[in-house]
Amino acid sequence: MCKFVPSEPDVSPSASTAICVLGMHRSGTSAMAGLLRLLGVNLGRNLMTPAPDNPAGFWEHSRIVSIHATILQRLGSQYDDINPLPKAWTQRGEIAPLRDYLRNVIQTDFRSSPLWGFKDPRLCRLIPIWRELFQEMGIRARYVLVVREPHEIAESITCRGNQSYNQALLSTLIHKLQAEFHTRGSLRVVVPYADLLADWRRQAERIGTALGVQWPNAPEQIAPKVSEFIDPKLRHHVSPSGGLTAGAGRYRAADPRIVNWVLRAHEVLASAADDPAAIDKEALDAISAEMEAQWRCFSGWRVRPLETEHPNKLRDWALRLQQNTQRLLQENRELRARLAQ
Repeated sequence: MCKFVPSEPDVSPSASTAICVLGMHRSGTSAMAGLLRLLGVNLGRNLMTPAPDNPAGFWEHSRIVSIHATILQRLGSQYDDINPLPKAWTQRGEIAPLRDYLRNVIQTDFRSSPLWGFKDPRLCRLIPIWRELFQEMGIRARYVLVVREPHEIAESITCRGNQSYNQALLSTLIHKLQAEFHTRGSLRVVVPYADLLADWRRQAERIGTALGVQWPNAPEQIAPKVSEFIDPKLRHHVSPSGGLTAGAGRYRAADPRIVNWVLRAHEVLASAADDPAAIDKEALDAISAEMEAQWRCFSGWRVRPLETEHPNKLRDWALRLQQNTQRLLQENRELRARLAQ
């Protein structure tokens, strides 16, 4: 379902370092990005504003998110599409201008920063274009893979009304597999969301050691701000005893194939939190192969691409507006006639 990208080349000691936060929507990537910002990682300007479903902030670069959304749109996809992207999509002509836009963001917002980073769940599927840019621009890339209990993610997503429970589980699985596959050969670290909430100081130390990064701001200096920012009370969905298996049986009638895949993948990644080199790649590749063999069973769940959805909606709205206008004009004529009588 995806093509492996060779590891990044050696770059000069003076090159900047980019930390990419990877993870499914509602997996704790916002908390991770916020922590990195307090530790001294430059997340750029024009960050997205907080929202009711994420009051602590998304910490996403608005231009990067917009470009990512446009890339997916031009590929006939969108953020919650479960289908794979086209092969060799980074080399397509319609993607070339967007690559230039991303390069411009790096040059204008980050090029003078020795340590910078960004976060967007779409990045899990779009890493290939960034790896190419990092190679071209001599930037050291580091990756933080945030993992959360799949059941918690699925419950959070379904509460927002974006996807069904099965779709949310499958999308979570795809994001995890893509993030792991496309970061092979690079320095990376796996951080369970629950561990981040339980002891952020230890996780900050683990991340810095694993990625070879020295934080500009010492943890003891930022502790008061982090204590306000990372609040375990914001974790509204917690898996019951037994994890996904118990949760799925208790709350939803989940597809057993998806449950099996997502449980196996989560176990592989979570068990490698202390040693990213111990990730069982063969096990994850086996899951990808099983999914691909049965993909026809799920491809019908595809969400209609934005470029086809929006024109249809606009036509519907235009027709309704025309009908309402005609109705109002007719009512106006009738009222004038009554007044004249």
